[in-house]
Amino acid sequence: RIDLMSKKDKLKKEIKRLKKQTDKALLKQQKAEKKLKRLKDLVRSQEEMQARTKPKKNKAAPVEKTAEHDQQDVSLNSTGVARSQREAWKRHSFLRDRYEAYLSAGDDRSDARAMANRDLEKQFGREFGYTEAELQDILT
Repeated sequence: RIDLMSKKDKLKKEIKRLKKQTDKALLKQQKAEKKLKRLKDLVRSQEEMQARTKPKKNKAAPVEKTAEHDQQDVSLNSTGVARSQREAWKRHSFLRDRYEAYLSAGDDRSDARAMANRDLEKQFGREFGYTEAELQDILT
């Protein structure tokens, strides 16, 4: 009788151990599936970003410039203000798009900000990166 009780206890312990193993395996699988989904979303968003930034092949014929337009272009290029603002807007837009892509992929806000900043530095150079405080101000 004691032998049966000890076997029964051993079997209960074995069942409990197997349940724990199963739960751990399921949790690991769920994490892997979540990571896979996030990576697929990231790849899709990068492909969309590349598609948006690719130059269009079927552009309309350029508009003839008048002397007045030429004069305006010279004044804008000499100061560089308009060009600088356009480039800053482009970088900011890129940063915001990357941040939103990471958020939609399930990353938390601070990680999404850091990864978006890393992408910005890769795309435009390290000198255009931001500090964590600046990122928080820009992206909130």
